[in-house]
Amino acid sequence: MAVFEKLAAFVGRRWRGLLITLVVVAAFFLWFVPNYDTAMPYVLYGAYLLFQMLFAVLFMIIQFAALFWFLGRGRTYWVMPGETGVGFKDYRGQKDVLETAERWVTLLRGVKDFKRMGGEVSRGLLLVGPPGTGKSYLAQAIATEAGVPFGYTSAASFRAMFMGMDVLIVWRLYRKARNLAKKHGACILFIDEIDAIGAARTSGMMGGGGMMGGMMGGGGALNQLLMEMDPPRLTDGWRDRLLRRLGILKRPAIRPNVVTMGATNIVETLDAALLRAGRFDRQLTIDAPDAEGRKDIIEYYLSKVRHEDMPIDRMAGDTIGYTPVTIKYIVNEATVVAHFNGRDAITYADFTEAREAHEWGIKQPIRGMKLEEKRRIAYHEAGHAFAMAVLQRESSRVSKVTIQRHGRALGFAAPKPIEERYTQTNDEVLSEIQVCLASRASEELFLDTQLTGVTSDLSHATRLAHAYLGVYGMGGSFYSYLAGGGMMGGLPDKRRVEQLLDEQYTRVKTLLAVHSDTVHSIAQALIQQGELLGDDIQRIIDEKDRERQSQDTTLREDTRRLAYHEAGHAIAQAMLLRRQEVGRVSIVSTTEPQNFNELRPLTGQQTYSRDEVLSEIQVKLASRAAEELFLNLVLDNSASDLKRARDLARYVIAYMNPSDSLFVYEPETAQDDEKTESTDNGSPSADGASSQPRPKRALAGGDARIRREVDALLREQYEATKALLRQCEPEMHILARALAEKGELSSADVRRILNGKLTSRTGQRMVSMNGTPTASSVNGHSDDHAGHEGGVVINSVAVHASDMAHVDPSSTH
Repeated sequence: MAVFEKLAAFVGRRWRGLLITLVVVAAFFLWFVPNYDTAMPYVLYGAYLLFQMLFAVLFMIIQFAALFWFLGRGRTYWVMPGETGVGFKDYRGQKDVLETAERWVTLLRGVKDFKRMGGEVSRGLLLVGPPGTGKSYLAQAIATEAGVPFGYTSAASFRAMFMGMDVLIVWRLYRKARNLAKKHGACILFIDEIDAIGAARTSGMMGGGGMMGGMMGGGGALNQLLMEMDPPRLTDGWRDRLLRRLGILKRPAIRPNVVTMGATNIVETLDAALLRAGRFDRQLTIDAPDAEGRKDIIEYYLSKVRHEDMPIDRMAGDTIGYTPVTIKYIVNEATVVAHFNGRDAITYADFTEAREAHEWGIKQPIRGMKLEEKRRIAYHEAGHAFAMAVLQRESSRVSKVTIQRHGRALGFAAPKPIEERYTQTNDEVLSEIQVCLASRASEELFLDTQLTGVTSDLSHATRLAHAYLGVYGMGGSFYSYLAGGGMMGGLPDKRRVEQLLDEQYTRVKTLLAVHSDTVHSIAQALIQQGELLGDDIQRIIDEKDRERQSQDTTLREDTRRLAYHEAGHAIAQAMLLRRQEVGRVSIVSTTEPQNFNELRPLTGQQTYSRDEVLSEIQVKLASRAAEELFLNLVLDNSASDLKRARDLARYVIAYMNPSDSLFVYEPETAQDDEKTESTDNGSPSADGASSQPRPKRALAGGDARIRREVDALLREQYEATKALLRQCEPEMHILARALAEKGELSSADVRRILNGKLTSRTGQRMVSMNGTPTASSVNGHSDDHAGHEGGVVINSVAVHASDMAHVDPSSTH
């Protein structure tokens, strides 16, 4: 009955067309039957013409169909269940990833039970990670374990010559996947590098296909892919559509279980519609394996080749950051090396040779290079190697240093991480900058020139400095360059970067100067041998350390004295000068006058209070106080400090008295009296005759009283300085010891040693006024040691740079 009802409804909707058709057919037969003999030739001729026309149309349709079929074939590789042995047993090094994959296999195997529960199988899984981490390998292993067909294709294969062909390719691909899914219960379709067609359509590339849309396989393919990944519940078969129209088929449409897996390493470029729920609603990140994972991978691939006993732990340390594909390649290359050397089993040396060739390129020494060229490259790389070994010893080790050409590099110093490290501290970033700049420092120190080989060093150091200041927030400012869309904009930022680079360059140059004999030894060894391993570098450093420990005790004692002298200044500056920042502290001998207890004005200070000048006096007296307290002796180094302290004290007494004694003294007259007194005491007169001494002029509250008050003020400030240093005695010893060992400390080092003893520094820009001391008149730190050789010694033995590294400053008298 239902069929007749459907038929009646069909006729009721189309009765006019059916009536016209019946009238035409009846008229034809009414004309044809009575005139059969005469009408038959016309009928046959008309049938002939109709046949020709239909044949031509059909031929054109077949021709175009064949053309589109040929052009619409996607380059897809299909793997049926059981055709490959790749399974979870072959996927190594990623246990957590494997657990997620096993859940997918369980889901694909039990689709029917899962649907009976009311659930719906996820239709998309996006694998995200760098190249070589095993994304496609994992997808194939999932298909093998689940026992379903696996289709592998690249997103680039969707590109076509003609507009619209990309849509046809995607449609045909999913049509075949649905047919296989009906037969096997499910099907996995893997699209590699899906960002080639799945790029965001808001960008100017229109989904990767250019401005011509589907012309090159871009926007059209993406739109079709979006529809195929989440299609409506309709069937594609013509039989089902006919039966539904006739009312015979009433069950709901069954949507085949086609799981789309995509792989990309730039997920941020994908279109938002592709990542929404119902499509790629799940993402699995696959990174390079950790140490345990690399051990598992190395053991797995070594089990496939003949090999001798191998240090697996060391090999895992050598391959930090390597992907499974890279490890497989290295093991295979090691087999090639062993075969060329006539052996049937690989050794660790073969593995190392293959790894180094992969990392740095094939060794190609320039045999005609002159000795001077080798010497330049050797000192360049020796600077890198020594700075790397000393500054980064906690995080990495020197793997190899060479002056033999590898690829396009004439030489290099290669580090290797000691263990996986996923974060960096501010000190580690600064150390990396110093390692980059160590090559130029070595050139200027030991070659007295500048070479062109620092191009990449300076570039990397500049990028690190920009990141330190404007990305990591380590330079005292939370402003991020990334928020403004660039890292190189703005002149103030450029100045900050240059200042940071200059500071780190000075520090690493001082380090190389302190250990100049070690750098010389490394460079000479490089010239003789061509390349050194990390163990060779460390052996040279240890030998030079032992030599320094046996050096002359007189020089060691001088270093110790200078360290405590300057440490007293540094602590007093850090604790007392609230409005100014302490700069670097150094005991390194240089060839030009230089201040080694620099003050770095925070806000361009131009006015000083009485208490601030008294703090300046204490800073000047701190060197003598440190000598007496911690060395139990008095050195000649403090002469200029004491003179400056007395000048400041006289200034305070004369100009900065409280209001009740503001106009007691006439300092100008008193100073004139001093000059008169010094001239009259036996000095020659204008005519060359010796003048007779004249009695001092007594003034109201004259020079004698000023001197007494100056002495009292100095004694008072000296005792206060000694009390301050006693409070900081542990930090004093630590600071002096570090200064004797390194030769130079930055303000950050001083703050780190003092730790919680430093109070917060507050300061604001003050307006200069007439009659008040300015930075040049009160803050005398810029020329305190102007007569020193290197800023630390007057009328005394200067300390050579190489004598400062291994001094034991911990003992006190």
